[in-house]
This record gives sequence, structure tokens and C-alpha cells, in this order.
Amino acid sequence: MAARLVIVSGPNQGAAYFLKEGGNSIGREQGNNITLSSGQISKRHCTISVTGMNAEVLDGGSSNGTFINGVLAKKSKLKPGDKLSIGPFVFEFISGPDEAGQGAAFANPIASGIPTDVDMNAGDEANDLLQGQFEPSKSGKEKSFFKKLFYKFDETVTPVVHDMNTRNEWWYILGGLFVCYVILYIGMSVYPLLETAKESVLREAEDRARYIARQIAEINQEAIEQGAEANLTVDFAEKDASVVEALILDLQGRVLAPGIKINEGTTNPYVTKVLRATRAGKRAAWKLVTKRNEDNTRLLVTVPIFAKSPKSGAEVPKALVVLKFALTGIALDPGMVGVIYLESFLMAMLLGLVFLFLVYRLTYQPIQIVNDELDEVLKGNISAVQKHYQFEPLNQLIDSVNSVLSRIPELKSGDEDENLEASDNEQQIIDNMMVPLQYMVTNAHLPMMLMDGASNVLTLSATFEELTGMHGEAISGMPINDAARDEAFAAMMYDMMEKAPDYGPEGVHEEYEFSAGLYNIICLSVSSLPEKIEAYLVSALPAEEEDYG
Repeated sequence: MAARLVIVSGPNQGAAYFLKEGGNSIGREQGNNITLSSGQISKRHCTISVTGMNAEVLDGGSSNGTFINGVLAKKSKLKPGDKLSIGPFVFEFISGPDEAGQGAAFANPIASGIPTDVDMNAGDEANDLLQGQFEPSKSGKEKSFFKKLFYKFDETVTPVVHDMNTRNEWWYILGGLFVCYVILYIGMSVYPLLETAKESVLREAEDRARYIARQIAEINQEAIEQGAEANLTVDFAEKDASVVEALILDLQGRVLAPGIKINEGTTNPYVTKVLRATRAGKRAAWKLVTKRNEDNTRLLVTVPIFAKSPKSGAEVPKALVVLKFALTGIALDPGMVGVIYLESFLMAMLLGLVFLFLVYRLTYQPIQIVNDELDEVLKGNISAVQKHYQFEPLNQLIDSVNSVLSRIPELKSGDEDENLEASDNEQQIIDNMMVPLQYMVTNAHLPMMLMDGASNVLTLSATFEELTGMHGEAISGMPINDAARDEAFAAMMYDMMEKAPDYGPEGVHEEYEFSAGLYNIICLSVSSLPEKIEAYLVSALPAEEEDYG
């Protein structure tokens, strides 16, 4: 028999526990087949014995007792559909095949409502499988799990961040992460706090509603015992601004008070259910009960009024107090909520700015120091870049930089010749530098031209050919004054090449009118050794038209 217990009310509602053949102990203490965390449950509360198609529950001497369908039971047989009450948990006993398919439940235990904080030690293989899914083994698999987690992070998240870093400024990415931090900080700190405060306010309102309902029951108990329905009153409760309605009903649902509604009947399905359970003698209904609606705007409180039974002399319910209580006006002050969010936002901003400053100093300053020392090495003031920080990736970069610097021969100047000449190794470096420049210009989408230091044309982009009418293959190696079709353009190029070294990396700018329109010409000088120009890089961009409107 596939027997199981399903929580239909109380903590972990919807959770299912499969029962093995034989004894299934239930209790608070670890080691039970089903362990439930609650102070109302004894260490070994009860045992359910499953034999073939039969099941029987045996109370283990628990403090709060075991109830079958609301009746206290020491030993009782269980039938499908019976409700088993243990502390705050109400289970429904189900036997026979699982209508939803047990395989699906095992394949996705979270979707089936099985909580991860409950120890399921049922003896069948299915429960052992679930137990293995929720409890990590002690053979070192925890480390394997974290390794897989970090590997998955590097495989999925890290490439996205790196790709963002290639397309956006570093500060933009850091700012985006800062915004995410502020949102997460507020969401994970303020929102749960406000929800807790809101729930606390609602619980205080419930306590007040319970107090009013009990007061109604106490005030009217004597009148109920004497059968003096005319003396019943709910006037004091109606004075409370949050009380929507206060009624006293007999067990048939007829209104006994207030007088303006006397002899009316109730249509509330929940009240009708409570009355039916009270008439049936179910002691679960013989106590004060509260129920909120789904949107937490109304609260319904029911409490029975007891009187002695003429037959047995025992106290039994004779009437029912029904109190409808409004929760809409009971909420946190919006101004206070706004202040809390504002304070949290300011705190997150302050902490975030401190964090950003530290990240900036920890990343920018070491790189800046390496850059400054590299400049000093190139000037000949120091021999190598030093390692100042315990930062392994940066130290590896410094080692690579020092290795490259050690391979560059020293520059020598002759007494008779002031012009600097490149050695064979230096010339190879220069040639290697020119190759990517020529490739870049040849395949550029913008109009671009590359000339050597003697103003000879090396290569043109296709768009520069279209703009100037010069053809790269025909003019390759020719001086610009012979290659250019326009003498004015050639003269401007010579003038710009003469000025370019003085303008540094910004280059010299001039405007020139082609047949296609006005263009802004930019000329940059490319140097290998100090005061030795190897090439000139020329680009043309359409000039921006001024808006006279």
C-alpha cells in the first residue's frame, strides 16, 4: 500500500511524507522517521503502523495528545481521508496509488511541497532517494559542489562581465554594479523589515479583535445561561471604529443580537462551517478562532458562549459570537515608510561610495605606479619596474614588462653624428610596427592614408581613393606631391606633416573642400625613436555643418 501523510493545515502546508511498511515514528527529536520542528510536539509523539492495507496510530504518551478527526485518541485505526492533528500540524491520511504520480513527486520534490527542513527517514527507497537529495554526503562532495558552482559562475557570468568591459568604460560598469548593490541592499534589508513590522501591526489588531470578542462572550454569558435573549448586547463593541459588525448567533445561525438584526440568518460560509462543526460536537470549533481574508483587509473572529447542559451538567456551547474587524485602517504610516526607505538609501549610498573609493584606489593606484615607473625606465632613470603590491596578476604583468624592457638595446649617440639611427633589432621592431598600421589603413572604412617619414605614400583605404581620386596601386611609393591630383592638397599635406610632431597624439587639423564636400583632415606623426618620425597617418572626416537656424 502506498500510504502517505499530507499537511493540509499548519506549517509547511502541502508537504507529503510517504510511510513505510511497519512502524513510522513521528516526533520532535532527530531519529524519528518523520521529524517535525515544533515545541508543541513531543520528542516521540506517536507512531503509525502500516500493515498491508491497514494503518493504525498509537500515541506515545505525548503532552498535547494526538487527535483523529478532532477527537483525542490513544490508539485508533486510520482510514483514507482521516485528519490527524499533531501539535500545529493537521495531516490527511491517504492510501492507495498517488493520483498525481509518485514518480513526478520524486523527480521534483520541491514542486510536490516536500520541505527541505524536515527529516524524512521513511524506510522505502524513494524516501532514501529524497534524503540523499537534501542532505549532502560526508565524503567530500560539499567541496565538489562549491567547485562546480564557482566553475558555473566563471562559465556563465564572468564572460558577460568581461564582454561588457570591452564595450563600456570601466567606470560605467562599476557604476552599474553600484546601482545593483543599492537596490539589493534596500530590497534585502528594508522590505523584509517593513513586512515584519506590518505583520506585527496586524497581529496587534488581531489581539484587539480577540479581546473584544471575548468581552462580548463574557458580558452575555449570564443572559445566555438564563435564556434572556432580550438582555443580549453588543453595543460597546460597535463603538470601536475598526469593528465592522458584531453578532451573537444561536447554533442554528439565527441572530440574537443586536436587536436591529434579530432573527436574521447568516450567509457567511465560514461562519456556517463553524456552526456546523460546533453542533457536531467537534471540540476544534469550541475555541476562539480568527481568519483573515486573502488581501488582509478583514478579520473574522468567532468565539462560543458556553452554558451548562441540563442533561450532563457540562459546559457546552449555546451561542456564537461573530466579530468582523476591518484591517484597512491599521497599517504603517506612509510617511514613516518613506523615511525608512530614505534612510536606507542614504546609508547604502554612503557605504557604496566608500566601497567605490576603495576599489578605485586598490585598482587605479597600482596601475598608475607601474605606468610611472615604466616611464622612468624608458627615460633611463631606473633599471626596472618594481613590485610594490601583493597582487599576483599585476606582478606577473610587471615581470612581462621587465622582460620586454631587457630586450630593447640601449640608444647610442655618436660624437660626430647627432642623428639617431636604428640598429638591426630596432629596425625589425619598427618594421613590425608598420605592418599592422598598413593593414589597418588598407581595410579601414573611413578615408585614411599612410605615408612614410619621407612623405612617400605607402597605402590608402578604398574610401580615401574615392574621396581624392588617387589610386593606391599606381601611386604606392610616390611622394605625395606627385601622387596627389590637386596641388593645393599636396601643399596642405606638406604643411600638416611639418606641424604634426608639435601637436603630439592629438594631431594637426585642417579643413579641405573635396568634390564630395567639406572634410576635416587630421594628420598624426608616428615616431619610433625620439625625434625620428617613421610615418604619417592621415584621416578625413566630414566637417560638421553649423546650424544657423
